[in-house]
Amino acid sequence: MTRTPEDAGAWARAMQPERFSASAPRPSSAPAGLSAGNRLADLGPFTLYASYITRGDERQSLDGIRASVEATGQVTKRTTATRVIGGMIVGGAPGAIVGAIARKRQDERELYVHVEGPDFYWVESIDPKLGAEARQFAAEIHTAARWDW
Repeated sequence: MTRTPEDAGAWARAMQPERFSASAPRPSSAPAGLSAGNRLADLGPFTLYASYITRGDERQSLDGIRASVEATGQVTKRTTATRVIGGMIVGGAPGAIVGAIARKRQDERELYVHVEGPDFYWVESIDPKLGAEARQFAAEIHTAARWDW
């Protein structure tokens, strides 16, 4: 079967990923059955409601709000002299090698959630193990902020 230039163009268009326009319509009304005071999510000191967010006793509207998550640090492993010497005492030279291989793990990661509005800026440290939950929380803030009450 011979392909014509028109066939090749149609195939190329079909294989391209969908392109989304920044001006595409976004949902502006909240889902049915949801009222402005419904509690949507919690993370650390933050509580997200359908039309506002709280941090402790502070309460802010979702108008013009943005949220982001910042992760820093890393998990490192290091050999300690205690493990090498302990291994040497217990098992001689082979024990020292095992002690050197058995490294101590240090978690130096930090995770911060930033919530910014027109007249406030909140930053809170969150457990680094909650990275996925923190990113989901930021996405929920952005979604709720788009609803028109």
